[in-house]
Amino acid sequence: MDDERRQMTALAYELALARVRAGRDPRELCLFTTQCFSQGPEDGIIAEVFRRIGTRSRFFIEIGVGDGRENTTRLLLTLGWRGIWVEGNPKSCAAIRCDFAAPLASGQLKLIEAMVTAENIGPLLREADAPQACDYLGIDLDMNTYHIWKALRGVAPRAACIEYNASIPPSYEFAVPYDPEAVWDGSNWYGAGLKSLELLGAEKNMRLVGCDFYGVNAFFISENEDLTAQVTDIETATAEGAMALFGEKYGDQVRMVAIGDYSKELCGGTHSHHTGDIGPFKITSESSVAAGIRRIEALTGTGALKYFQDQERTLKETAVLLKTAPHALADRIHRLLEQQKELEKEVERVKAQAMSRQFGPSSQEIREINGVKVVSQQVSVDSPRDLRVMLDNLKDQIKSGVVVLGAVAE
Repeated sequence: MDDERRQMTALAYELALARVRAGRDPRELCLFTTQCFSQGPEDGIIAEVFRRIGTRSRFFIEIGVGDGRENTTRLLLTLGWRGIWVEGNPKSCAAIRCDFAAPLASGQLKLIEAMVTAENIGPLLREADAPQACDYLGIDLDMNTYHIWKALRGVAPRAACIEYNASIPPSYEFAVPYDPEAVWDGSNWYGAGLKSLELLGAEKNMRLVGCDFYGVNAFFISENEDLTAQVTDIETATAEGAMALFGEKYGDQVRMVAIGDYSKELCGGTHSHHTGDIGPFKITSESSVAAGIRRIEALTGTGALKYFQDQERTLKETAVLLKTAPHALADRIHRLLEQQKELEKEVERVKAQAMSRQFGPSSQEIREINGVKVVSQQVSVDSPRDLRVMLDNLKDQIKSGVVVLGAVAE
């Protein structure tokens, strides 16, 4: 077997192994491996990401796109998205202008031809009127990917695909020193390791959610979105789709709070600046307030965290009392309830036997009045049910007659 075939066989084995491991968790992005125009399975992963989080602006920015024929956003462009491509190679840019003349002419696509640095990326995007909020950002620059992403302060994507150096162990922080003139020489000395990109993403309120199985790209999702508030007239707010909840009456001027382009409502009391400020959200109750209208009460932020902490503490304390692990509490409680039912049945059986002996023929005065058997007595019982049991026992004994039992209730 020649070296090339041996390498391909090893790669096929690694990919198969990755698929098997990934199959253990349906959330694993490695399961989605469609390749249409991307170099690897990025097309499938990006499609799955937006299937989960939805699209809004359908605007992309990709830095380092080659000649446009093979990158992570050509499929998005084909699907009608708008966006900006940034490329520094003159031959690649010429190919883009030739092959993508139609979307360039219509304004669906903008091309920035420039060698990107940490110093010029911001001005370049501003000159191209890049929106601050976009759905997707892709960066593939080999040497300086980490530093370019770090310098991007005016762009807030909802999802990002960032090239990383998989030869660096994922627990190590590593990024090559910044050199705007550096060019990748094909060695392992390039870019940044996964841990450094994960930490940089956290600074940008973006969470690492997965990687492709080639070890080329890492995928991030935004954890924080801006809330905007503006005071406008009621007609303008209504025309923009703002919701007026709870049947409240509003004046001529209203405060409209928006989250992206998917949520707008009239509200006078929301003071969060970002969705991330709200933190966790826990519904604590739900009730009906009118026909077709439900009311929910919930905790957010530190209140929700305290709720979760209290629940966890109660769970642990209960587990200690029942001498089991928290995850086994449900089974333990189920078994205890079954044991309790059996014990209650046994107690009832013993009590019935005791009462039967107490009211046997030898221990009761059965009087006969005008040929009718009569039993009357004050008894001591724990519940009305016990009184009925006694009555049934006496009825069985005298067969026919009158039975009067009385008990003192506390």
